Order: sequence, then structure tokens, then C-alpha cells
Amino acid sequence: MIKIKYKLKPSKTHGIGLFADEDIEMNQVVFESSKQFMSAWTIKKFAKLDSRIKKYIKHYGSFSKVDNLWHLNHGDIRFCNHSVQKNNISRKDLSGKNYQLVAMRCIKKGEELLQDYNEFDSTIKERVGIKN
Repeated sequence: MIKIKYKLKPSKTHGIGLFADEDIEMNQVVFESSKQFMSAWTIKKFAKLDSRIKKYIKHYGSFSKVDNLWHLNHGDIRFCNHSVQKNNISRKDLSGKNYQLVAMRCIKKGEELLQDYNEFDSTIKERVGIKN
């Protein structure tokens, strides 16, 4: 669940982006995953899905080799674009069960929220051709 005020707008990075609608402090939690807002599929179950659904999950979701599951967070976090010049970092919460997106520095209102997909997606480079 997104923990800050935000807007969706056209992005210079890629398509639609997630933009801060308030100033965000360094180390502030921007997003926290929650089982209520997430789906997961084993490789076997994913393979049986309709091709349109697989395409959607591959675009907006991620695959983790750590647990061998495809993950899809529901909600607007899917519009947080990739950049190695990220302003957020992924980390596990204190329980170690969920992940959080945390501001690496102060982020000004109107700034696009960016993360490095390589931090949580084991196959992103191969699937969508990310070069860095």
C-alpha cells in the first residue's frame, strides 16, 4: 500500500509515472507490500495462465528467484518506474515478510518516484531489456 500522497502523470522515464504529491523525508516509507494487495503464482501455475494475463503480470509484476514466485502488487505502485538513478530503495520490513520502498533522500513534491527493479526482480533484464 502506498503510504504517501501521490499523483499519476506522464513520465519522461517511461509511460505513466508515480509522482510525489508532498515532500518526502529521507528514510520515509513510501510503499509497503501487503498480502491483501498482492497475488503470487508458482512457475507451474503461471505457465497455465492465459497469455494476456501473463503479459500483464510480466509487465507490472516481478519474478523472484528467492521464492520462485511471480508477484503482482495491486494498486498504483505498478507505475513506479525503473532507474539506476533511483530515489527509493527496496528493503524487507522488520518482520522480514514484506518489502518496503523507502526514500533514499529527500524527495520534493512533483518529483517522480523511481526504483531499481534489479533489487527485487531476478529476471527483469531478460524480460524487458533493461540495460542497467
